[in-house]
Amino acid sequence: MPPWVRLVLLLLLPLLTLAIYWDGQRYDADLLDFTAARKEQGLAALFPPRSGNFSRLEPVRHYGSENLYEYINGHAEYFRSAGFQQLAVGEYGPAGATQPMLVVDLFHMGEPLHAFGVLMDEAGEQAVPVAVGDSGFRVGGGLRFISGPLFVKMSTFSPQAEEQMLALAQAIHTLAGKRFGATAKAVFRFPELGRETGMRFIKESYRGMPFLNNCIEKSFVREGGEKSFPTFLAPGKPENHAALLGKLEAFLQGEGISFETVSTQGLSFTRVRDPYEGEWFYVPLKEGLFGVFQPFDEELGRAIALFASHDAKP
Repeated sequence: MPPWVRLVLLLLLPLLTLAIYWDGQRYDADLLDFTAARKEQGLAALFPPRSGNFSRLEPVRHYGSENLYEYINGHAEYFRSAGFQQLAVGEYGPAGATQPMLVVDLFHMGEPLHAFGVLMDEAGEQAVPVAVGDSGFRVGGGLRFISGPLFVKMSTFSPQAEEQMLALAQAIHTLAGKRFGATAKAVFRFPELGRETGMRFIKESYRGMPFLNNCIEKSFVREGGEKSFPTFLAPGKPENHAALLGKLEAFLQGEGISFETVSTQGLSFTRVRDPYEGEWFYVPLKEGLFGVFQPFDEELGRAIALFASHDAKP
């Protein structure tokens, strides 16, 4: 081979390398968004291919914040403001069905607290508690529950599908538990102060206190008692307790409400003599600020201190 040919070939090599590099820069970014793809595949894996006589009819559909309105037009903004991250929709029916009889919506709300807030907004007076997931209930022809950060909504108008619905819900909750770990009940634990009589979610300004947001209120009846009393948990990390307590004390002082510290079992409580709400007390726990709208007594103090001591163990 003549020397000049070898020289030309040597010069072509860097040019070919540059051409390959230049062409590689022109790609569809969505095709290489492996993070988003993994998330979608993760939610799709929570839909069992079959449950009882029902099978999944079509591939799972996915929606993000940008196109959620295509599925729930008119309600998308509510979910976005509540922490929505993504939605996966699966449809089920018996073998050979051409139309779904049961639709399952998995809303990933980012955190269990956000999912719980949506669930409470969905619960009406007709809700019937069901032992599935966390705080599950039936309403109309459907079923609602939360599992970790997921708000799960199952809808049907078919009596045949209602028979399959509970088993499918249990299967989804089991798969979600393996994926997300701790359940909402584990996150929102309350001291055992008696028989539970109700629970609700207050997104903003709990009892007129603008710094108490995303609160969970749970009511109890003490053993041998008849009157229900509310307690609340304002979830938060221990490192944020000091700031929240400072705001609460400033609020009480500003309102002219007296308060004092009482201790039992090594735990310090703040007893509030409130002319509007009556006497109540609060204490910072590992899960957040915990309050009881009931006069402080030793029995309540011991129950909360026992909860706190167990909670502190690794």
